[in-house]
Amino acid sequence: MFEIIMDVFLSKHIIYIIFGTMVGMFAGAMPGLSSGTGIIMMLPLTYYMDVKLAMSFLVAIYVSAMCGGGLTSIYFNIPGTPSSAITAIDGYPMAQKGKYGEAAGLIIGASFFGGLISFSVLFYSISFLSEFASKFGPLELFFTAFLGMICAVGVKGKHPYKSLVSGLFGFLLGTIGFSPTGAARATFNMIELLDGIPFIPLLIGMLCMSEVFRLADRKFVLKKEKKEKKERLIKRIFSGIFYVFKKPFCTFYSSMIGVIVGIIPGEGATMASFLSYTRVKASSKNKEEFGSGIPEGVIASEAANNASIGGGLLTSLLLGIPGTATCAILLGALMIHGIQAGPMLVVRHKDVVYSLITSLYIANIFMLMFAIIVTYYFDVFISVPTEYLVPLIATFCCLGSYMVRNSMVDVWFMFFLSVLAFVMESNEYPALPLVVAIVVAPIADAELIRAIQINQNRIISAIFSSPISLILIGLIILLIVNMFKSQSKSSKAR
Repeated sequence: MFEIIMDVFLSKHIIYIIFGTMVGMFAGAMPGLSSGTGIIMMLPLTYYMDVKLAMSFLVAIYVSAMCGGGLTSIYFNIPGTPSSAITAIDGYPMAQKGKYGEAAGLIIGASFFGGLISFSVLFYSISFLSEFASKFGPLELFFTAFLGMICAVGVKGKHPYKSLVSGLFGFLLGTIGFSPTGAARATFNMIELLDGIPFIPLLIGMLCMSEVFRLADRKFVLKKEKKEKKERLIKRIFSGIFYVFKKPFCTFYSSMIGVIVGIIPGEGATMASFLSYTRVKASSKNKEEFGSGIPEGVIASEAANNASIGGGLLTSLLLGIPGTATCAILLGALMIHGIQAGPMLVVRHKDVVYSLITSLYIANIFMLMFAIIVTYYFDVFISVPTEYLVPLIATFCCLGSYMVRNSMVDVWFMFFLSVLAFVMESNEYPALPLVVAIVVAPIADAELIRAIQINQNRIISAIFSSPISLILIGLIILLIVNMFKSQSKSSKAR
């Protein structure tokens, strides 16, 4: 094993990891792009590479994109990736208070330590944790998906009823397209809807383009007097990074949530950040202040979404079940090189597995360095008037929507969803629960139908005979009760 690790450190793997880190940082920071998009764009370059070299390059993109997605969320309130939507809840208010250096530092530090903890769990527990993931059947996956929507409902929104309506409406929209039984539902004879509402246009429209409408009302993204000298900015960045050391419990707790959620097939970084933020907020003495610029909120989100990488790769490599869309692309990259993921992967291709894990560690270090450099120069955008930024961001939103399927219909979907999100937010119906519900609805739909087909008339007894299902149901009830209880207390206080 030592030879495998040293081969990565002392070979041209480093060059490709550096290049992959830069590509991932760009893909993560650009609204409409993501780690999966970055990997897809670079995948043709790996066809003729050695498999270990190719995987080092691709996982470097994966690692750095997670961190890069948080930067646009704190500067522009535009998540670069779905998982960074939660980061914006407290990161953006921090930036508006002039603490964008500290907020960026929190993202960098939490991402680094979340990844470090995650990769260590992957390295030392690759056999043990795979058994846990294999116990999730159709019923467990259905309740997990529903739990994810409830977590999103509790994360943002002053009115639980409106948040719940938003989430349930998203669940309804998420069932559009082919059902697991092969029937077309609510497609209105549109071919483009047969696969459901396209995810990238959904993300861009609801979370990015809708914010562009608000940016258009401002002259600058942030007030010009909040700009700082570079020397002071770098101190603030490192202040944010070192603040993560002062919150070891929050960082470790959030990272472990990220690892565990990442292990569950079909979940991933977005679900991890939602759940982590919810739990950290619930356990905080200052839970009422979350959403106004609390550092722990940024740490919870970023540590969890980076930590989900290790958990997702664990399930993907050992079971051949992709934990996320990005993991599915990575499994496809392995198949291109003639390697099938599964229980025998470590036995047959030990060198590939541990080369990949070593690359994760190295990419995490380069991510830390590049993120500091990017943040150091990123504030140049603050001084750019929105009259130039708005058309630029809108153009990227259109390109990001179009490039997925080369379809103008997706661009129109994006515009329609952006207007819907703008109207919803204007009436205090948060868009975030709707987005999450649309993402998890196909999972819940497919797994519920599978569970009914398998258990038929014994579905109720199957639920009660599954300890994991009962735990998940208990968590769902607990979250709903706590959510409305908190709302009742705040109403009485007013």
